[in-house]
Amino acid sequence: MSEGSSVRDELAEKRRRLAEMRTARKLGTRVSGSPGTSSASPTRSSAASPTPGASSQPSAASAAPSIVKTSAEILGGAGAATRKEGDRILPKPVNLKLAFPSQLSWSVAPQGRPDNYTKSAQTMHSGPIEASETVSSPASPVVSPHDRRRSRSMVALETSAKKSTEEEEELEPAEQLSTQQKFDIVKSGDFKDFFSSASFMVERALSNIDILPPGMSDASETVLVRVGEPLIRTQVFNDSQLTKKITKGCPITSVEFNTYVTGPQEMFLASYFRRAEGQTTLVDVEGQVLIWSIRVPQRPFQVLNAPSDVAKAMYCKFKSNLVVGGLYNGQVCLWDTRVGSDPVQVTPLTLDGHTHPVFGMDVVGSVNSHSLVTLSSDGKVCSWQLEKMSTPAETHVLQQMVDVGGTAVAKEIQATSLAFRDNESNRFYLGSENGMLLSGTRSSGTPNPDGYEGHTSPITSLHCHPASPPGAEDYTDFVLTSSMDWTCKLWHPSKSDKPIFSFDEYTDYVYDVRWSPVHPAVFASVDGSGTLSVWNLLESMETPIGKVESSPNGRASCHLSWSGDGRCIIVGDAGGDCTLWEVNGAEASAKAADWPLLGQKLAEINAV
Repeated sequence: MSEGSSVRDELAEKRRRLAEMRTARKLGTRVSGSPGTSSASPTRSSAASPTPGASSQPSAASAAPSIVKTSAEILGGAGAATRKEGDRILPKPVNLKLAFPSQLSWSVAPQGRPDNYTKSAQTMHSGPIEASETVSSPASPVVSPHDRRRSRSMVALETSAKKSTEEEEELEPAEQLSTQQKFDIVKSGDFKDFFSSASFMVERALSNIDILPPGMSDASETVLVRVGEPLIRTQVFNDSQLTKKITKGCPITSVEFNTYVTGPQEMFLASYFRRAEGQTTLVDVEGQVLIWSIRVPQRPFQVLNAPSDVAKAMYCKFKSNLVVGGLYNGQVCLWDTRVGSDPVQVTPLTLDGHTHPVFGMDVVGSVNSHSLVTLSSDGKVCSWQLEKMSTPAETHVLQQMVDVGGTAVAKEIQATSLAFRDNESNRFYLGSENGMLLSGTRSSGTPNPDGYEGHTSPITSLHCHPASPPGAEDYTDFVLTSSMDWTCKLWHPSKSDKPIFSFDEYTDYVYDVRWSPVHPAVFASVDGSGTLSVWNLLESMETPIGKVESSPNGRASCHLSWSGDGRCIIVGDAGGDCTLWEVNGAEASAKAADWPLLGQKLAEINAV
């Protein structure tokens, strides 16, 4: 073979080797060596030699398959790149081996925090890279091109998990409490208040869940017992299941639904007379007002304390979180149910205020300007600003002129109850112990109100007809009274000084009477025999349409209150129980025609 042919073959072999080296570089493998020799220089990256401070996540370079080849594999081994065959130099066969990673992954940087990446993962640099040679990338993640949204959600989860782990590591272990410390915490007032409030909320939520299968009922269940139409007894409220009993044997002096809240009207209050029979009146007995939820009849939601027995309690119609109460010692209390059990304001025992039991009260005015008007048994009327109850804003001592031996003598009025018409803050009505209905005004300043004779025994309660809806006839001039003469009477003071009708279907003292808030011709009453009576003037003026025994064992029913929607009546008795009754039928709602029909009925009565 000629020398020229050998040179050409050698040059061809060099070109082939150079082409193979370029191909290897493009695939990410660094191949070094001279045409005559072959040597392998290992590639170092952040994956092989981790850099301190660098991210522990896999780099982007491992995301794609890599072809790993050494110079020995390309050239057939060091020192054996060629072989001779005669006078001709032949290249040794080259075996290329492809190496793939066991798992493909994408490196994603956590959002909001920079991370470190090597140049081999971020650039196409082909020169030697040292292990410490790193670059800091911005916070923007290297996201997989095939699923950007999934990668971002994974970043958020990984970041959240990492932060949670760091926070847990930073938290110190909780201090172990001794047995005495645990006992002190359980006995503390703050823990008791918290536990009572939290457990009440759980009971209230569970009360709406029927845990029995359909078609089954508890054998001891006493609710929803049909005792008559149109009334159904649904619940009885007392604290007989509690260790510390408040209501047992304590007569109820007043009850009232909280009808001034928006949404479900499930709360009502009840005040109790806690002085034992025969106990001296020289020492005050702490009074209490309990707030109940119709969903939890076993225990009260809140207990409001008073320095003396509470004669009457009611919600403030313009601020439903406020409760006002008149006491037997003459004081007036104001509670804020958001603050706690103790009153936020208490009137002082001075001659400027009341010194006798406060049996009547009402909040009059408007949302922006209102006041509390109270009436004590000695006929003294006081007006209070709820923001400042240290002294009354107005005071009137009501007197009545009586004939004594042909001489008119002014005598104090022994008052028992007080009522204002809806949207009225000047004219008021009050009942007296001599059975007269009295009417006066706050602006006139006259201490001598007008009197209307009708009852022969003390008036126990009175109630003005509620305001009618827009466009309907107004009946707010009509007043209902109950008395110890076993009757209820209907009055129209602006037209007559005598009652226009007397309801005589009673066999005991009538203690309370209330108009329905939705139906113009319906009212309810309770008496000393424990009977709840519901009347509908459009159906009968002689007998009630519903009559049930509200209190067991013949205990007297003392007071009642309608719910705002007219579908429920709460009745308090002399034994400390409150019974909730559901009103069914036409009496629970009104039609537009009921207002003119009532006007015709009242016109017939006046004509007689």
